[in-house]
Parts: sequence; structure tokens; C-alpha cells
Amino acid sequence: VTVRLPICCEPNPSTDRHTETETSTSVNPVSILLVDDCEDALQSLSTVLALDGHSVDTADSGAAAMRRLKSSKPDVAIVDICLPDADGFDIARAIRRDESLDDIYLVALSGYADETDGRRAFAA
Repeated sequence: VTVRLPICCEPNPSTDRHTETETSTSVNPVSILLVDDCEDALQSLSTVLALDGHSVDTADSGAAAMRRLKSSKPDVAIVDICLPDADGFDIARAIRRDESLDDIYLVALSGYADETDGRRAFAA
């Protein structure tokens, strides 16, 4: 299958909302560990975050996430709730038990979470 989308007009740098100067001054770059077992989601979100100037490391399992957390100590960990070897709640609790990881800001990520998952994520 081939999909072709026509370009209606050439981009105009003077009216483009996301100029290089704007991007570099509007975002405060941080180091991020992104954890997701879905490779497509992992790569696409990683690319978007890197385009905003962040340093992004990735992991596709709970075990890999814990290894990378201890070695790199990122500013932010974005963790999928449902992983094959552990859930994001377990990872969050492990991070909070480890004093060397106290400063990491945690973000729960899920494609199908409900209100209960939100409360569990906050508690973890």
C-alpha cells in the first residue's frame, strides 16, 4: 500500500510557529527514561521528546528500566503501566524505595487506563 499526501504549499519560515530559536528557548531540556514494551510507541514518543531537545533513553521491560534508572538517574521516567515482566506500579514503588532515585519525576503511561489505574499510579 502506498499513501501519497499532496503538499498544499511550501513552509514559510517567517510564519512557522516552531522556529529553531523558539524551540531552543521555550523548552527546558531534561533527561528522560521512556519505558514501553510497544516498540512503535517507544520509538515515536522518543523521537518527539528528542525533537524538543530532551535526552531520551529507552527500555522495553521492567528489568531493563531498573538497570537504566540506576545507571543514568534521569530527571523524568515515563513508565508504561502494563509491561511483560512487571507493571509500572511495581517499578514506581521500586524507584520510591531507592533513596538514590528520590529526585526522579514519575509519569504513568497507558493506552487503556481507567480511573482506578490513575489512583494506583498516584499511590505507587
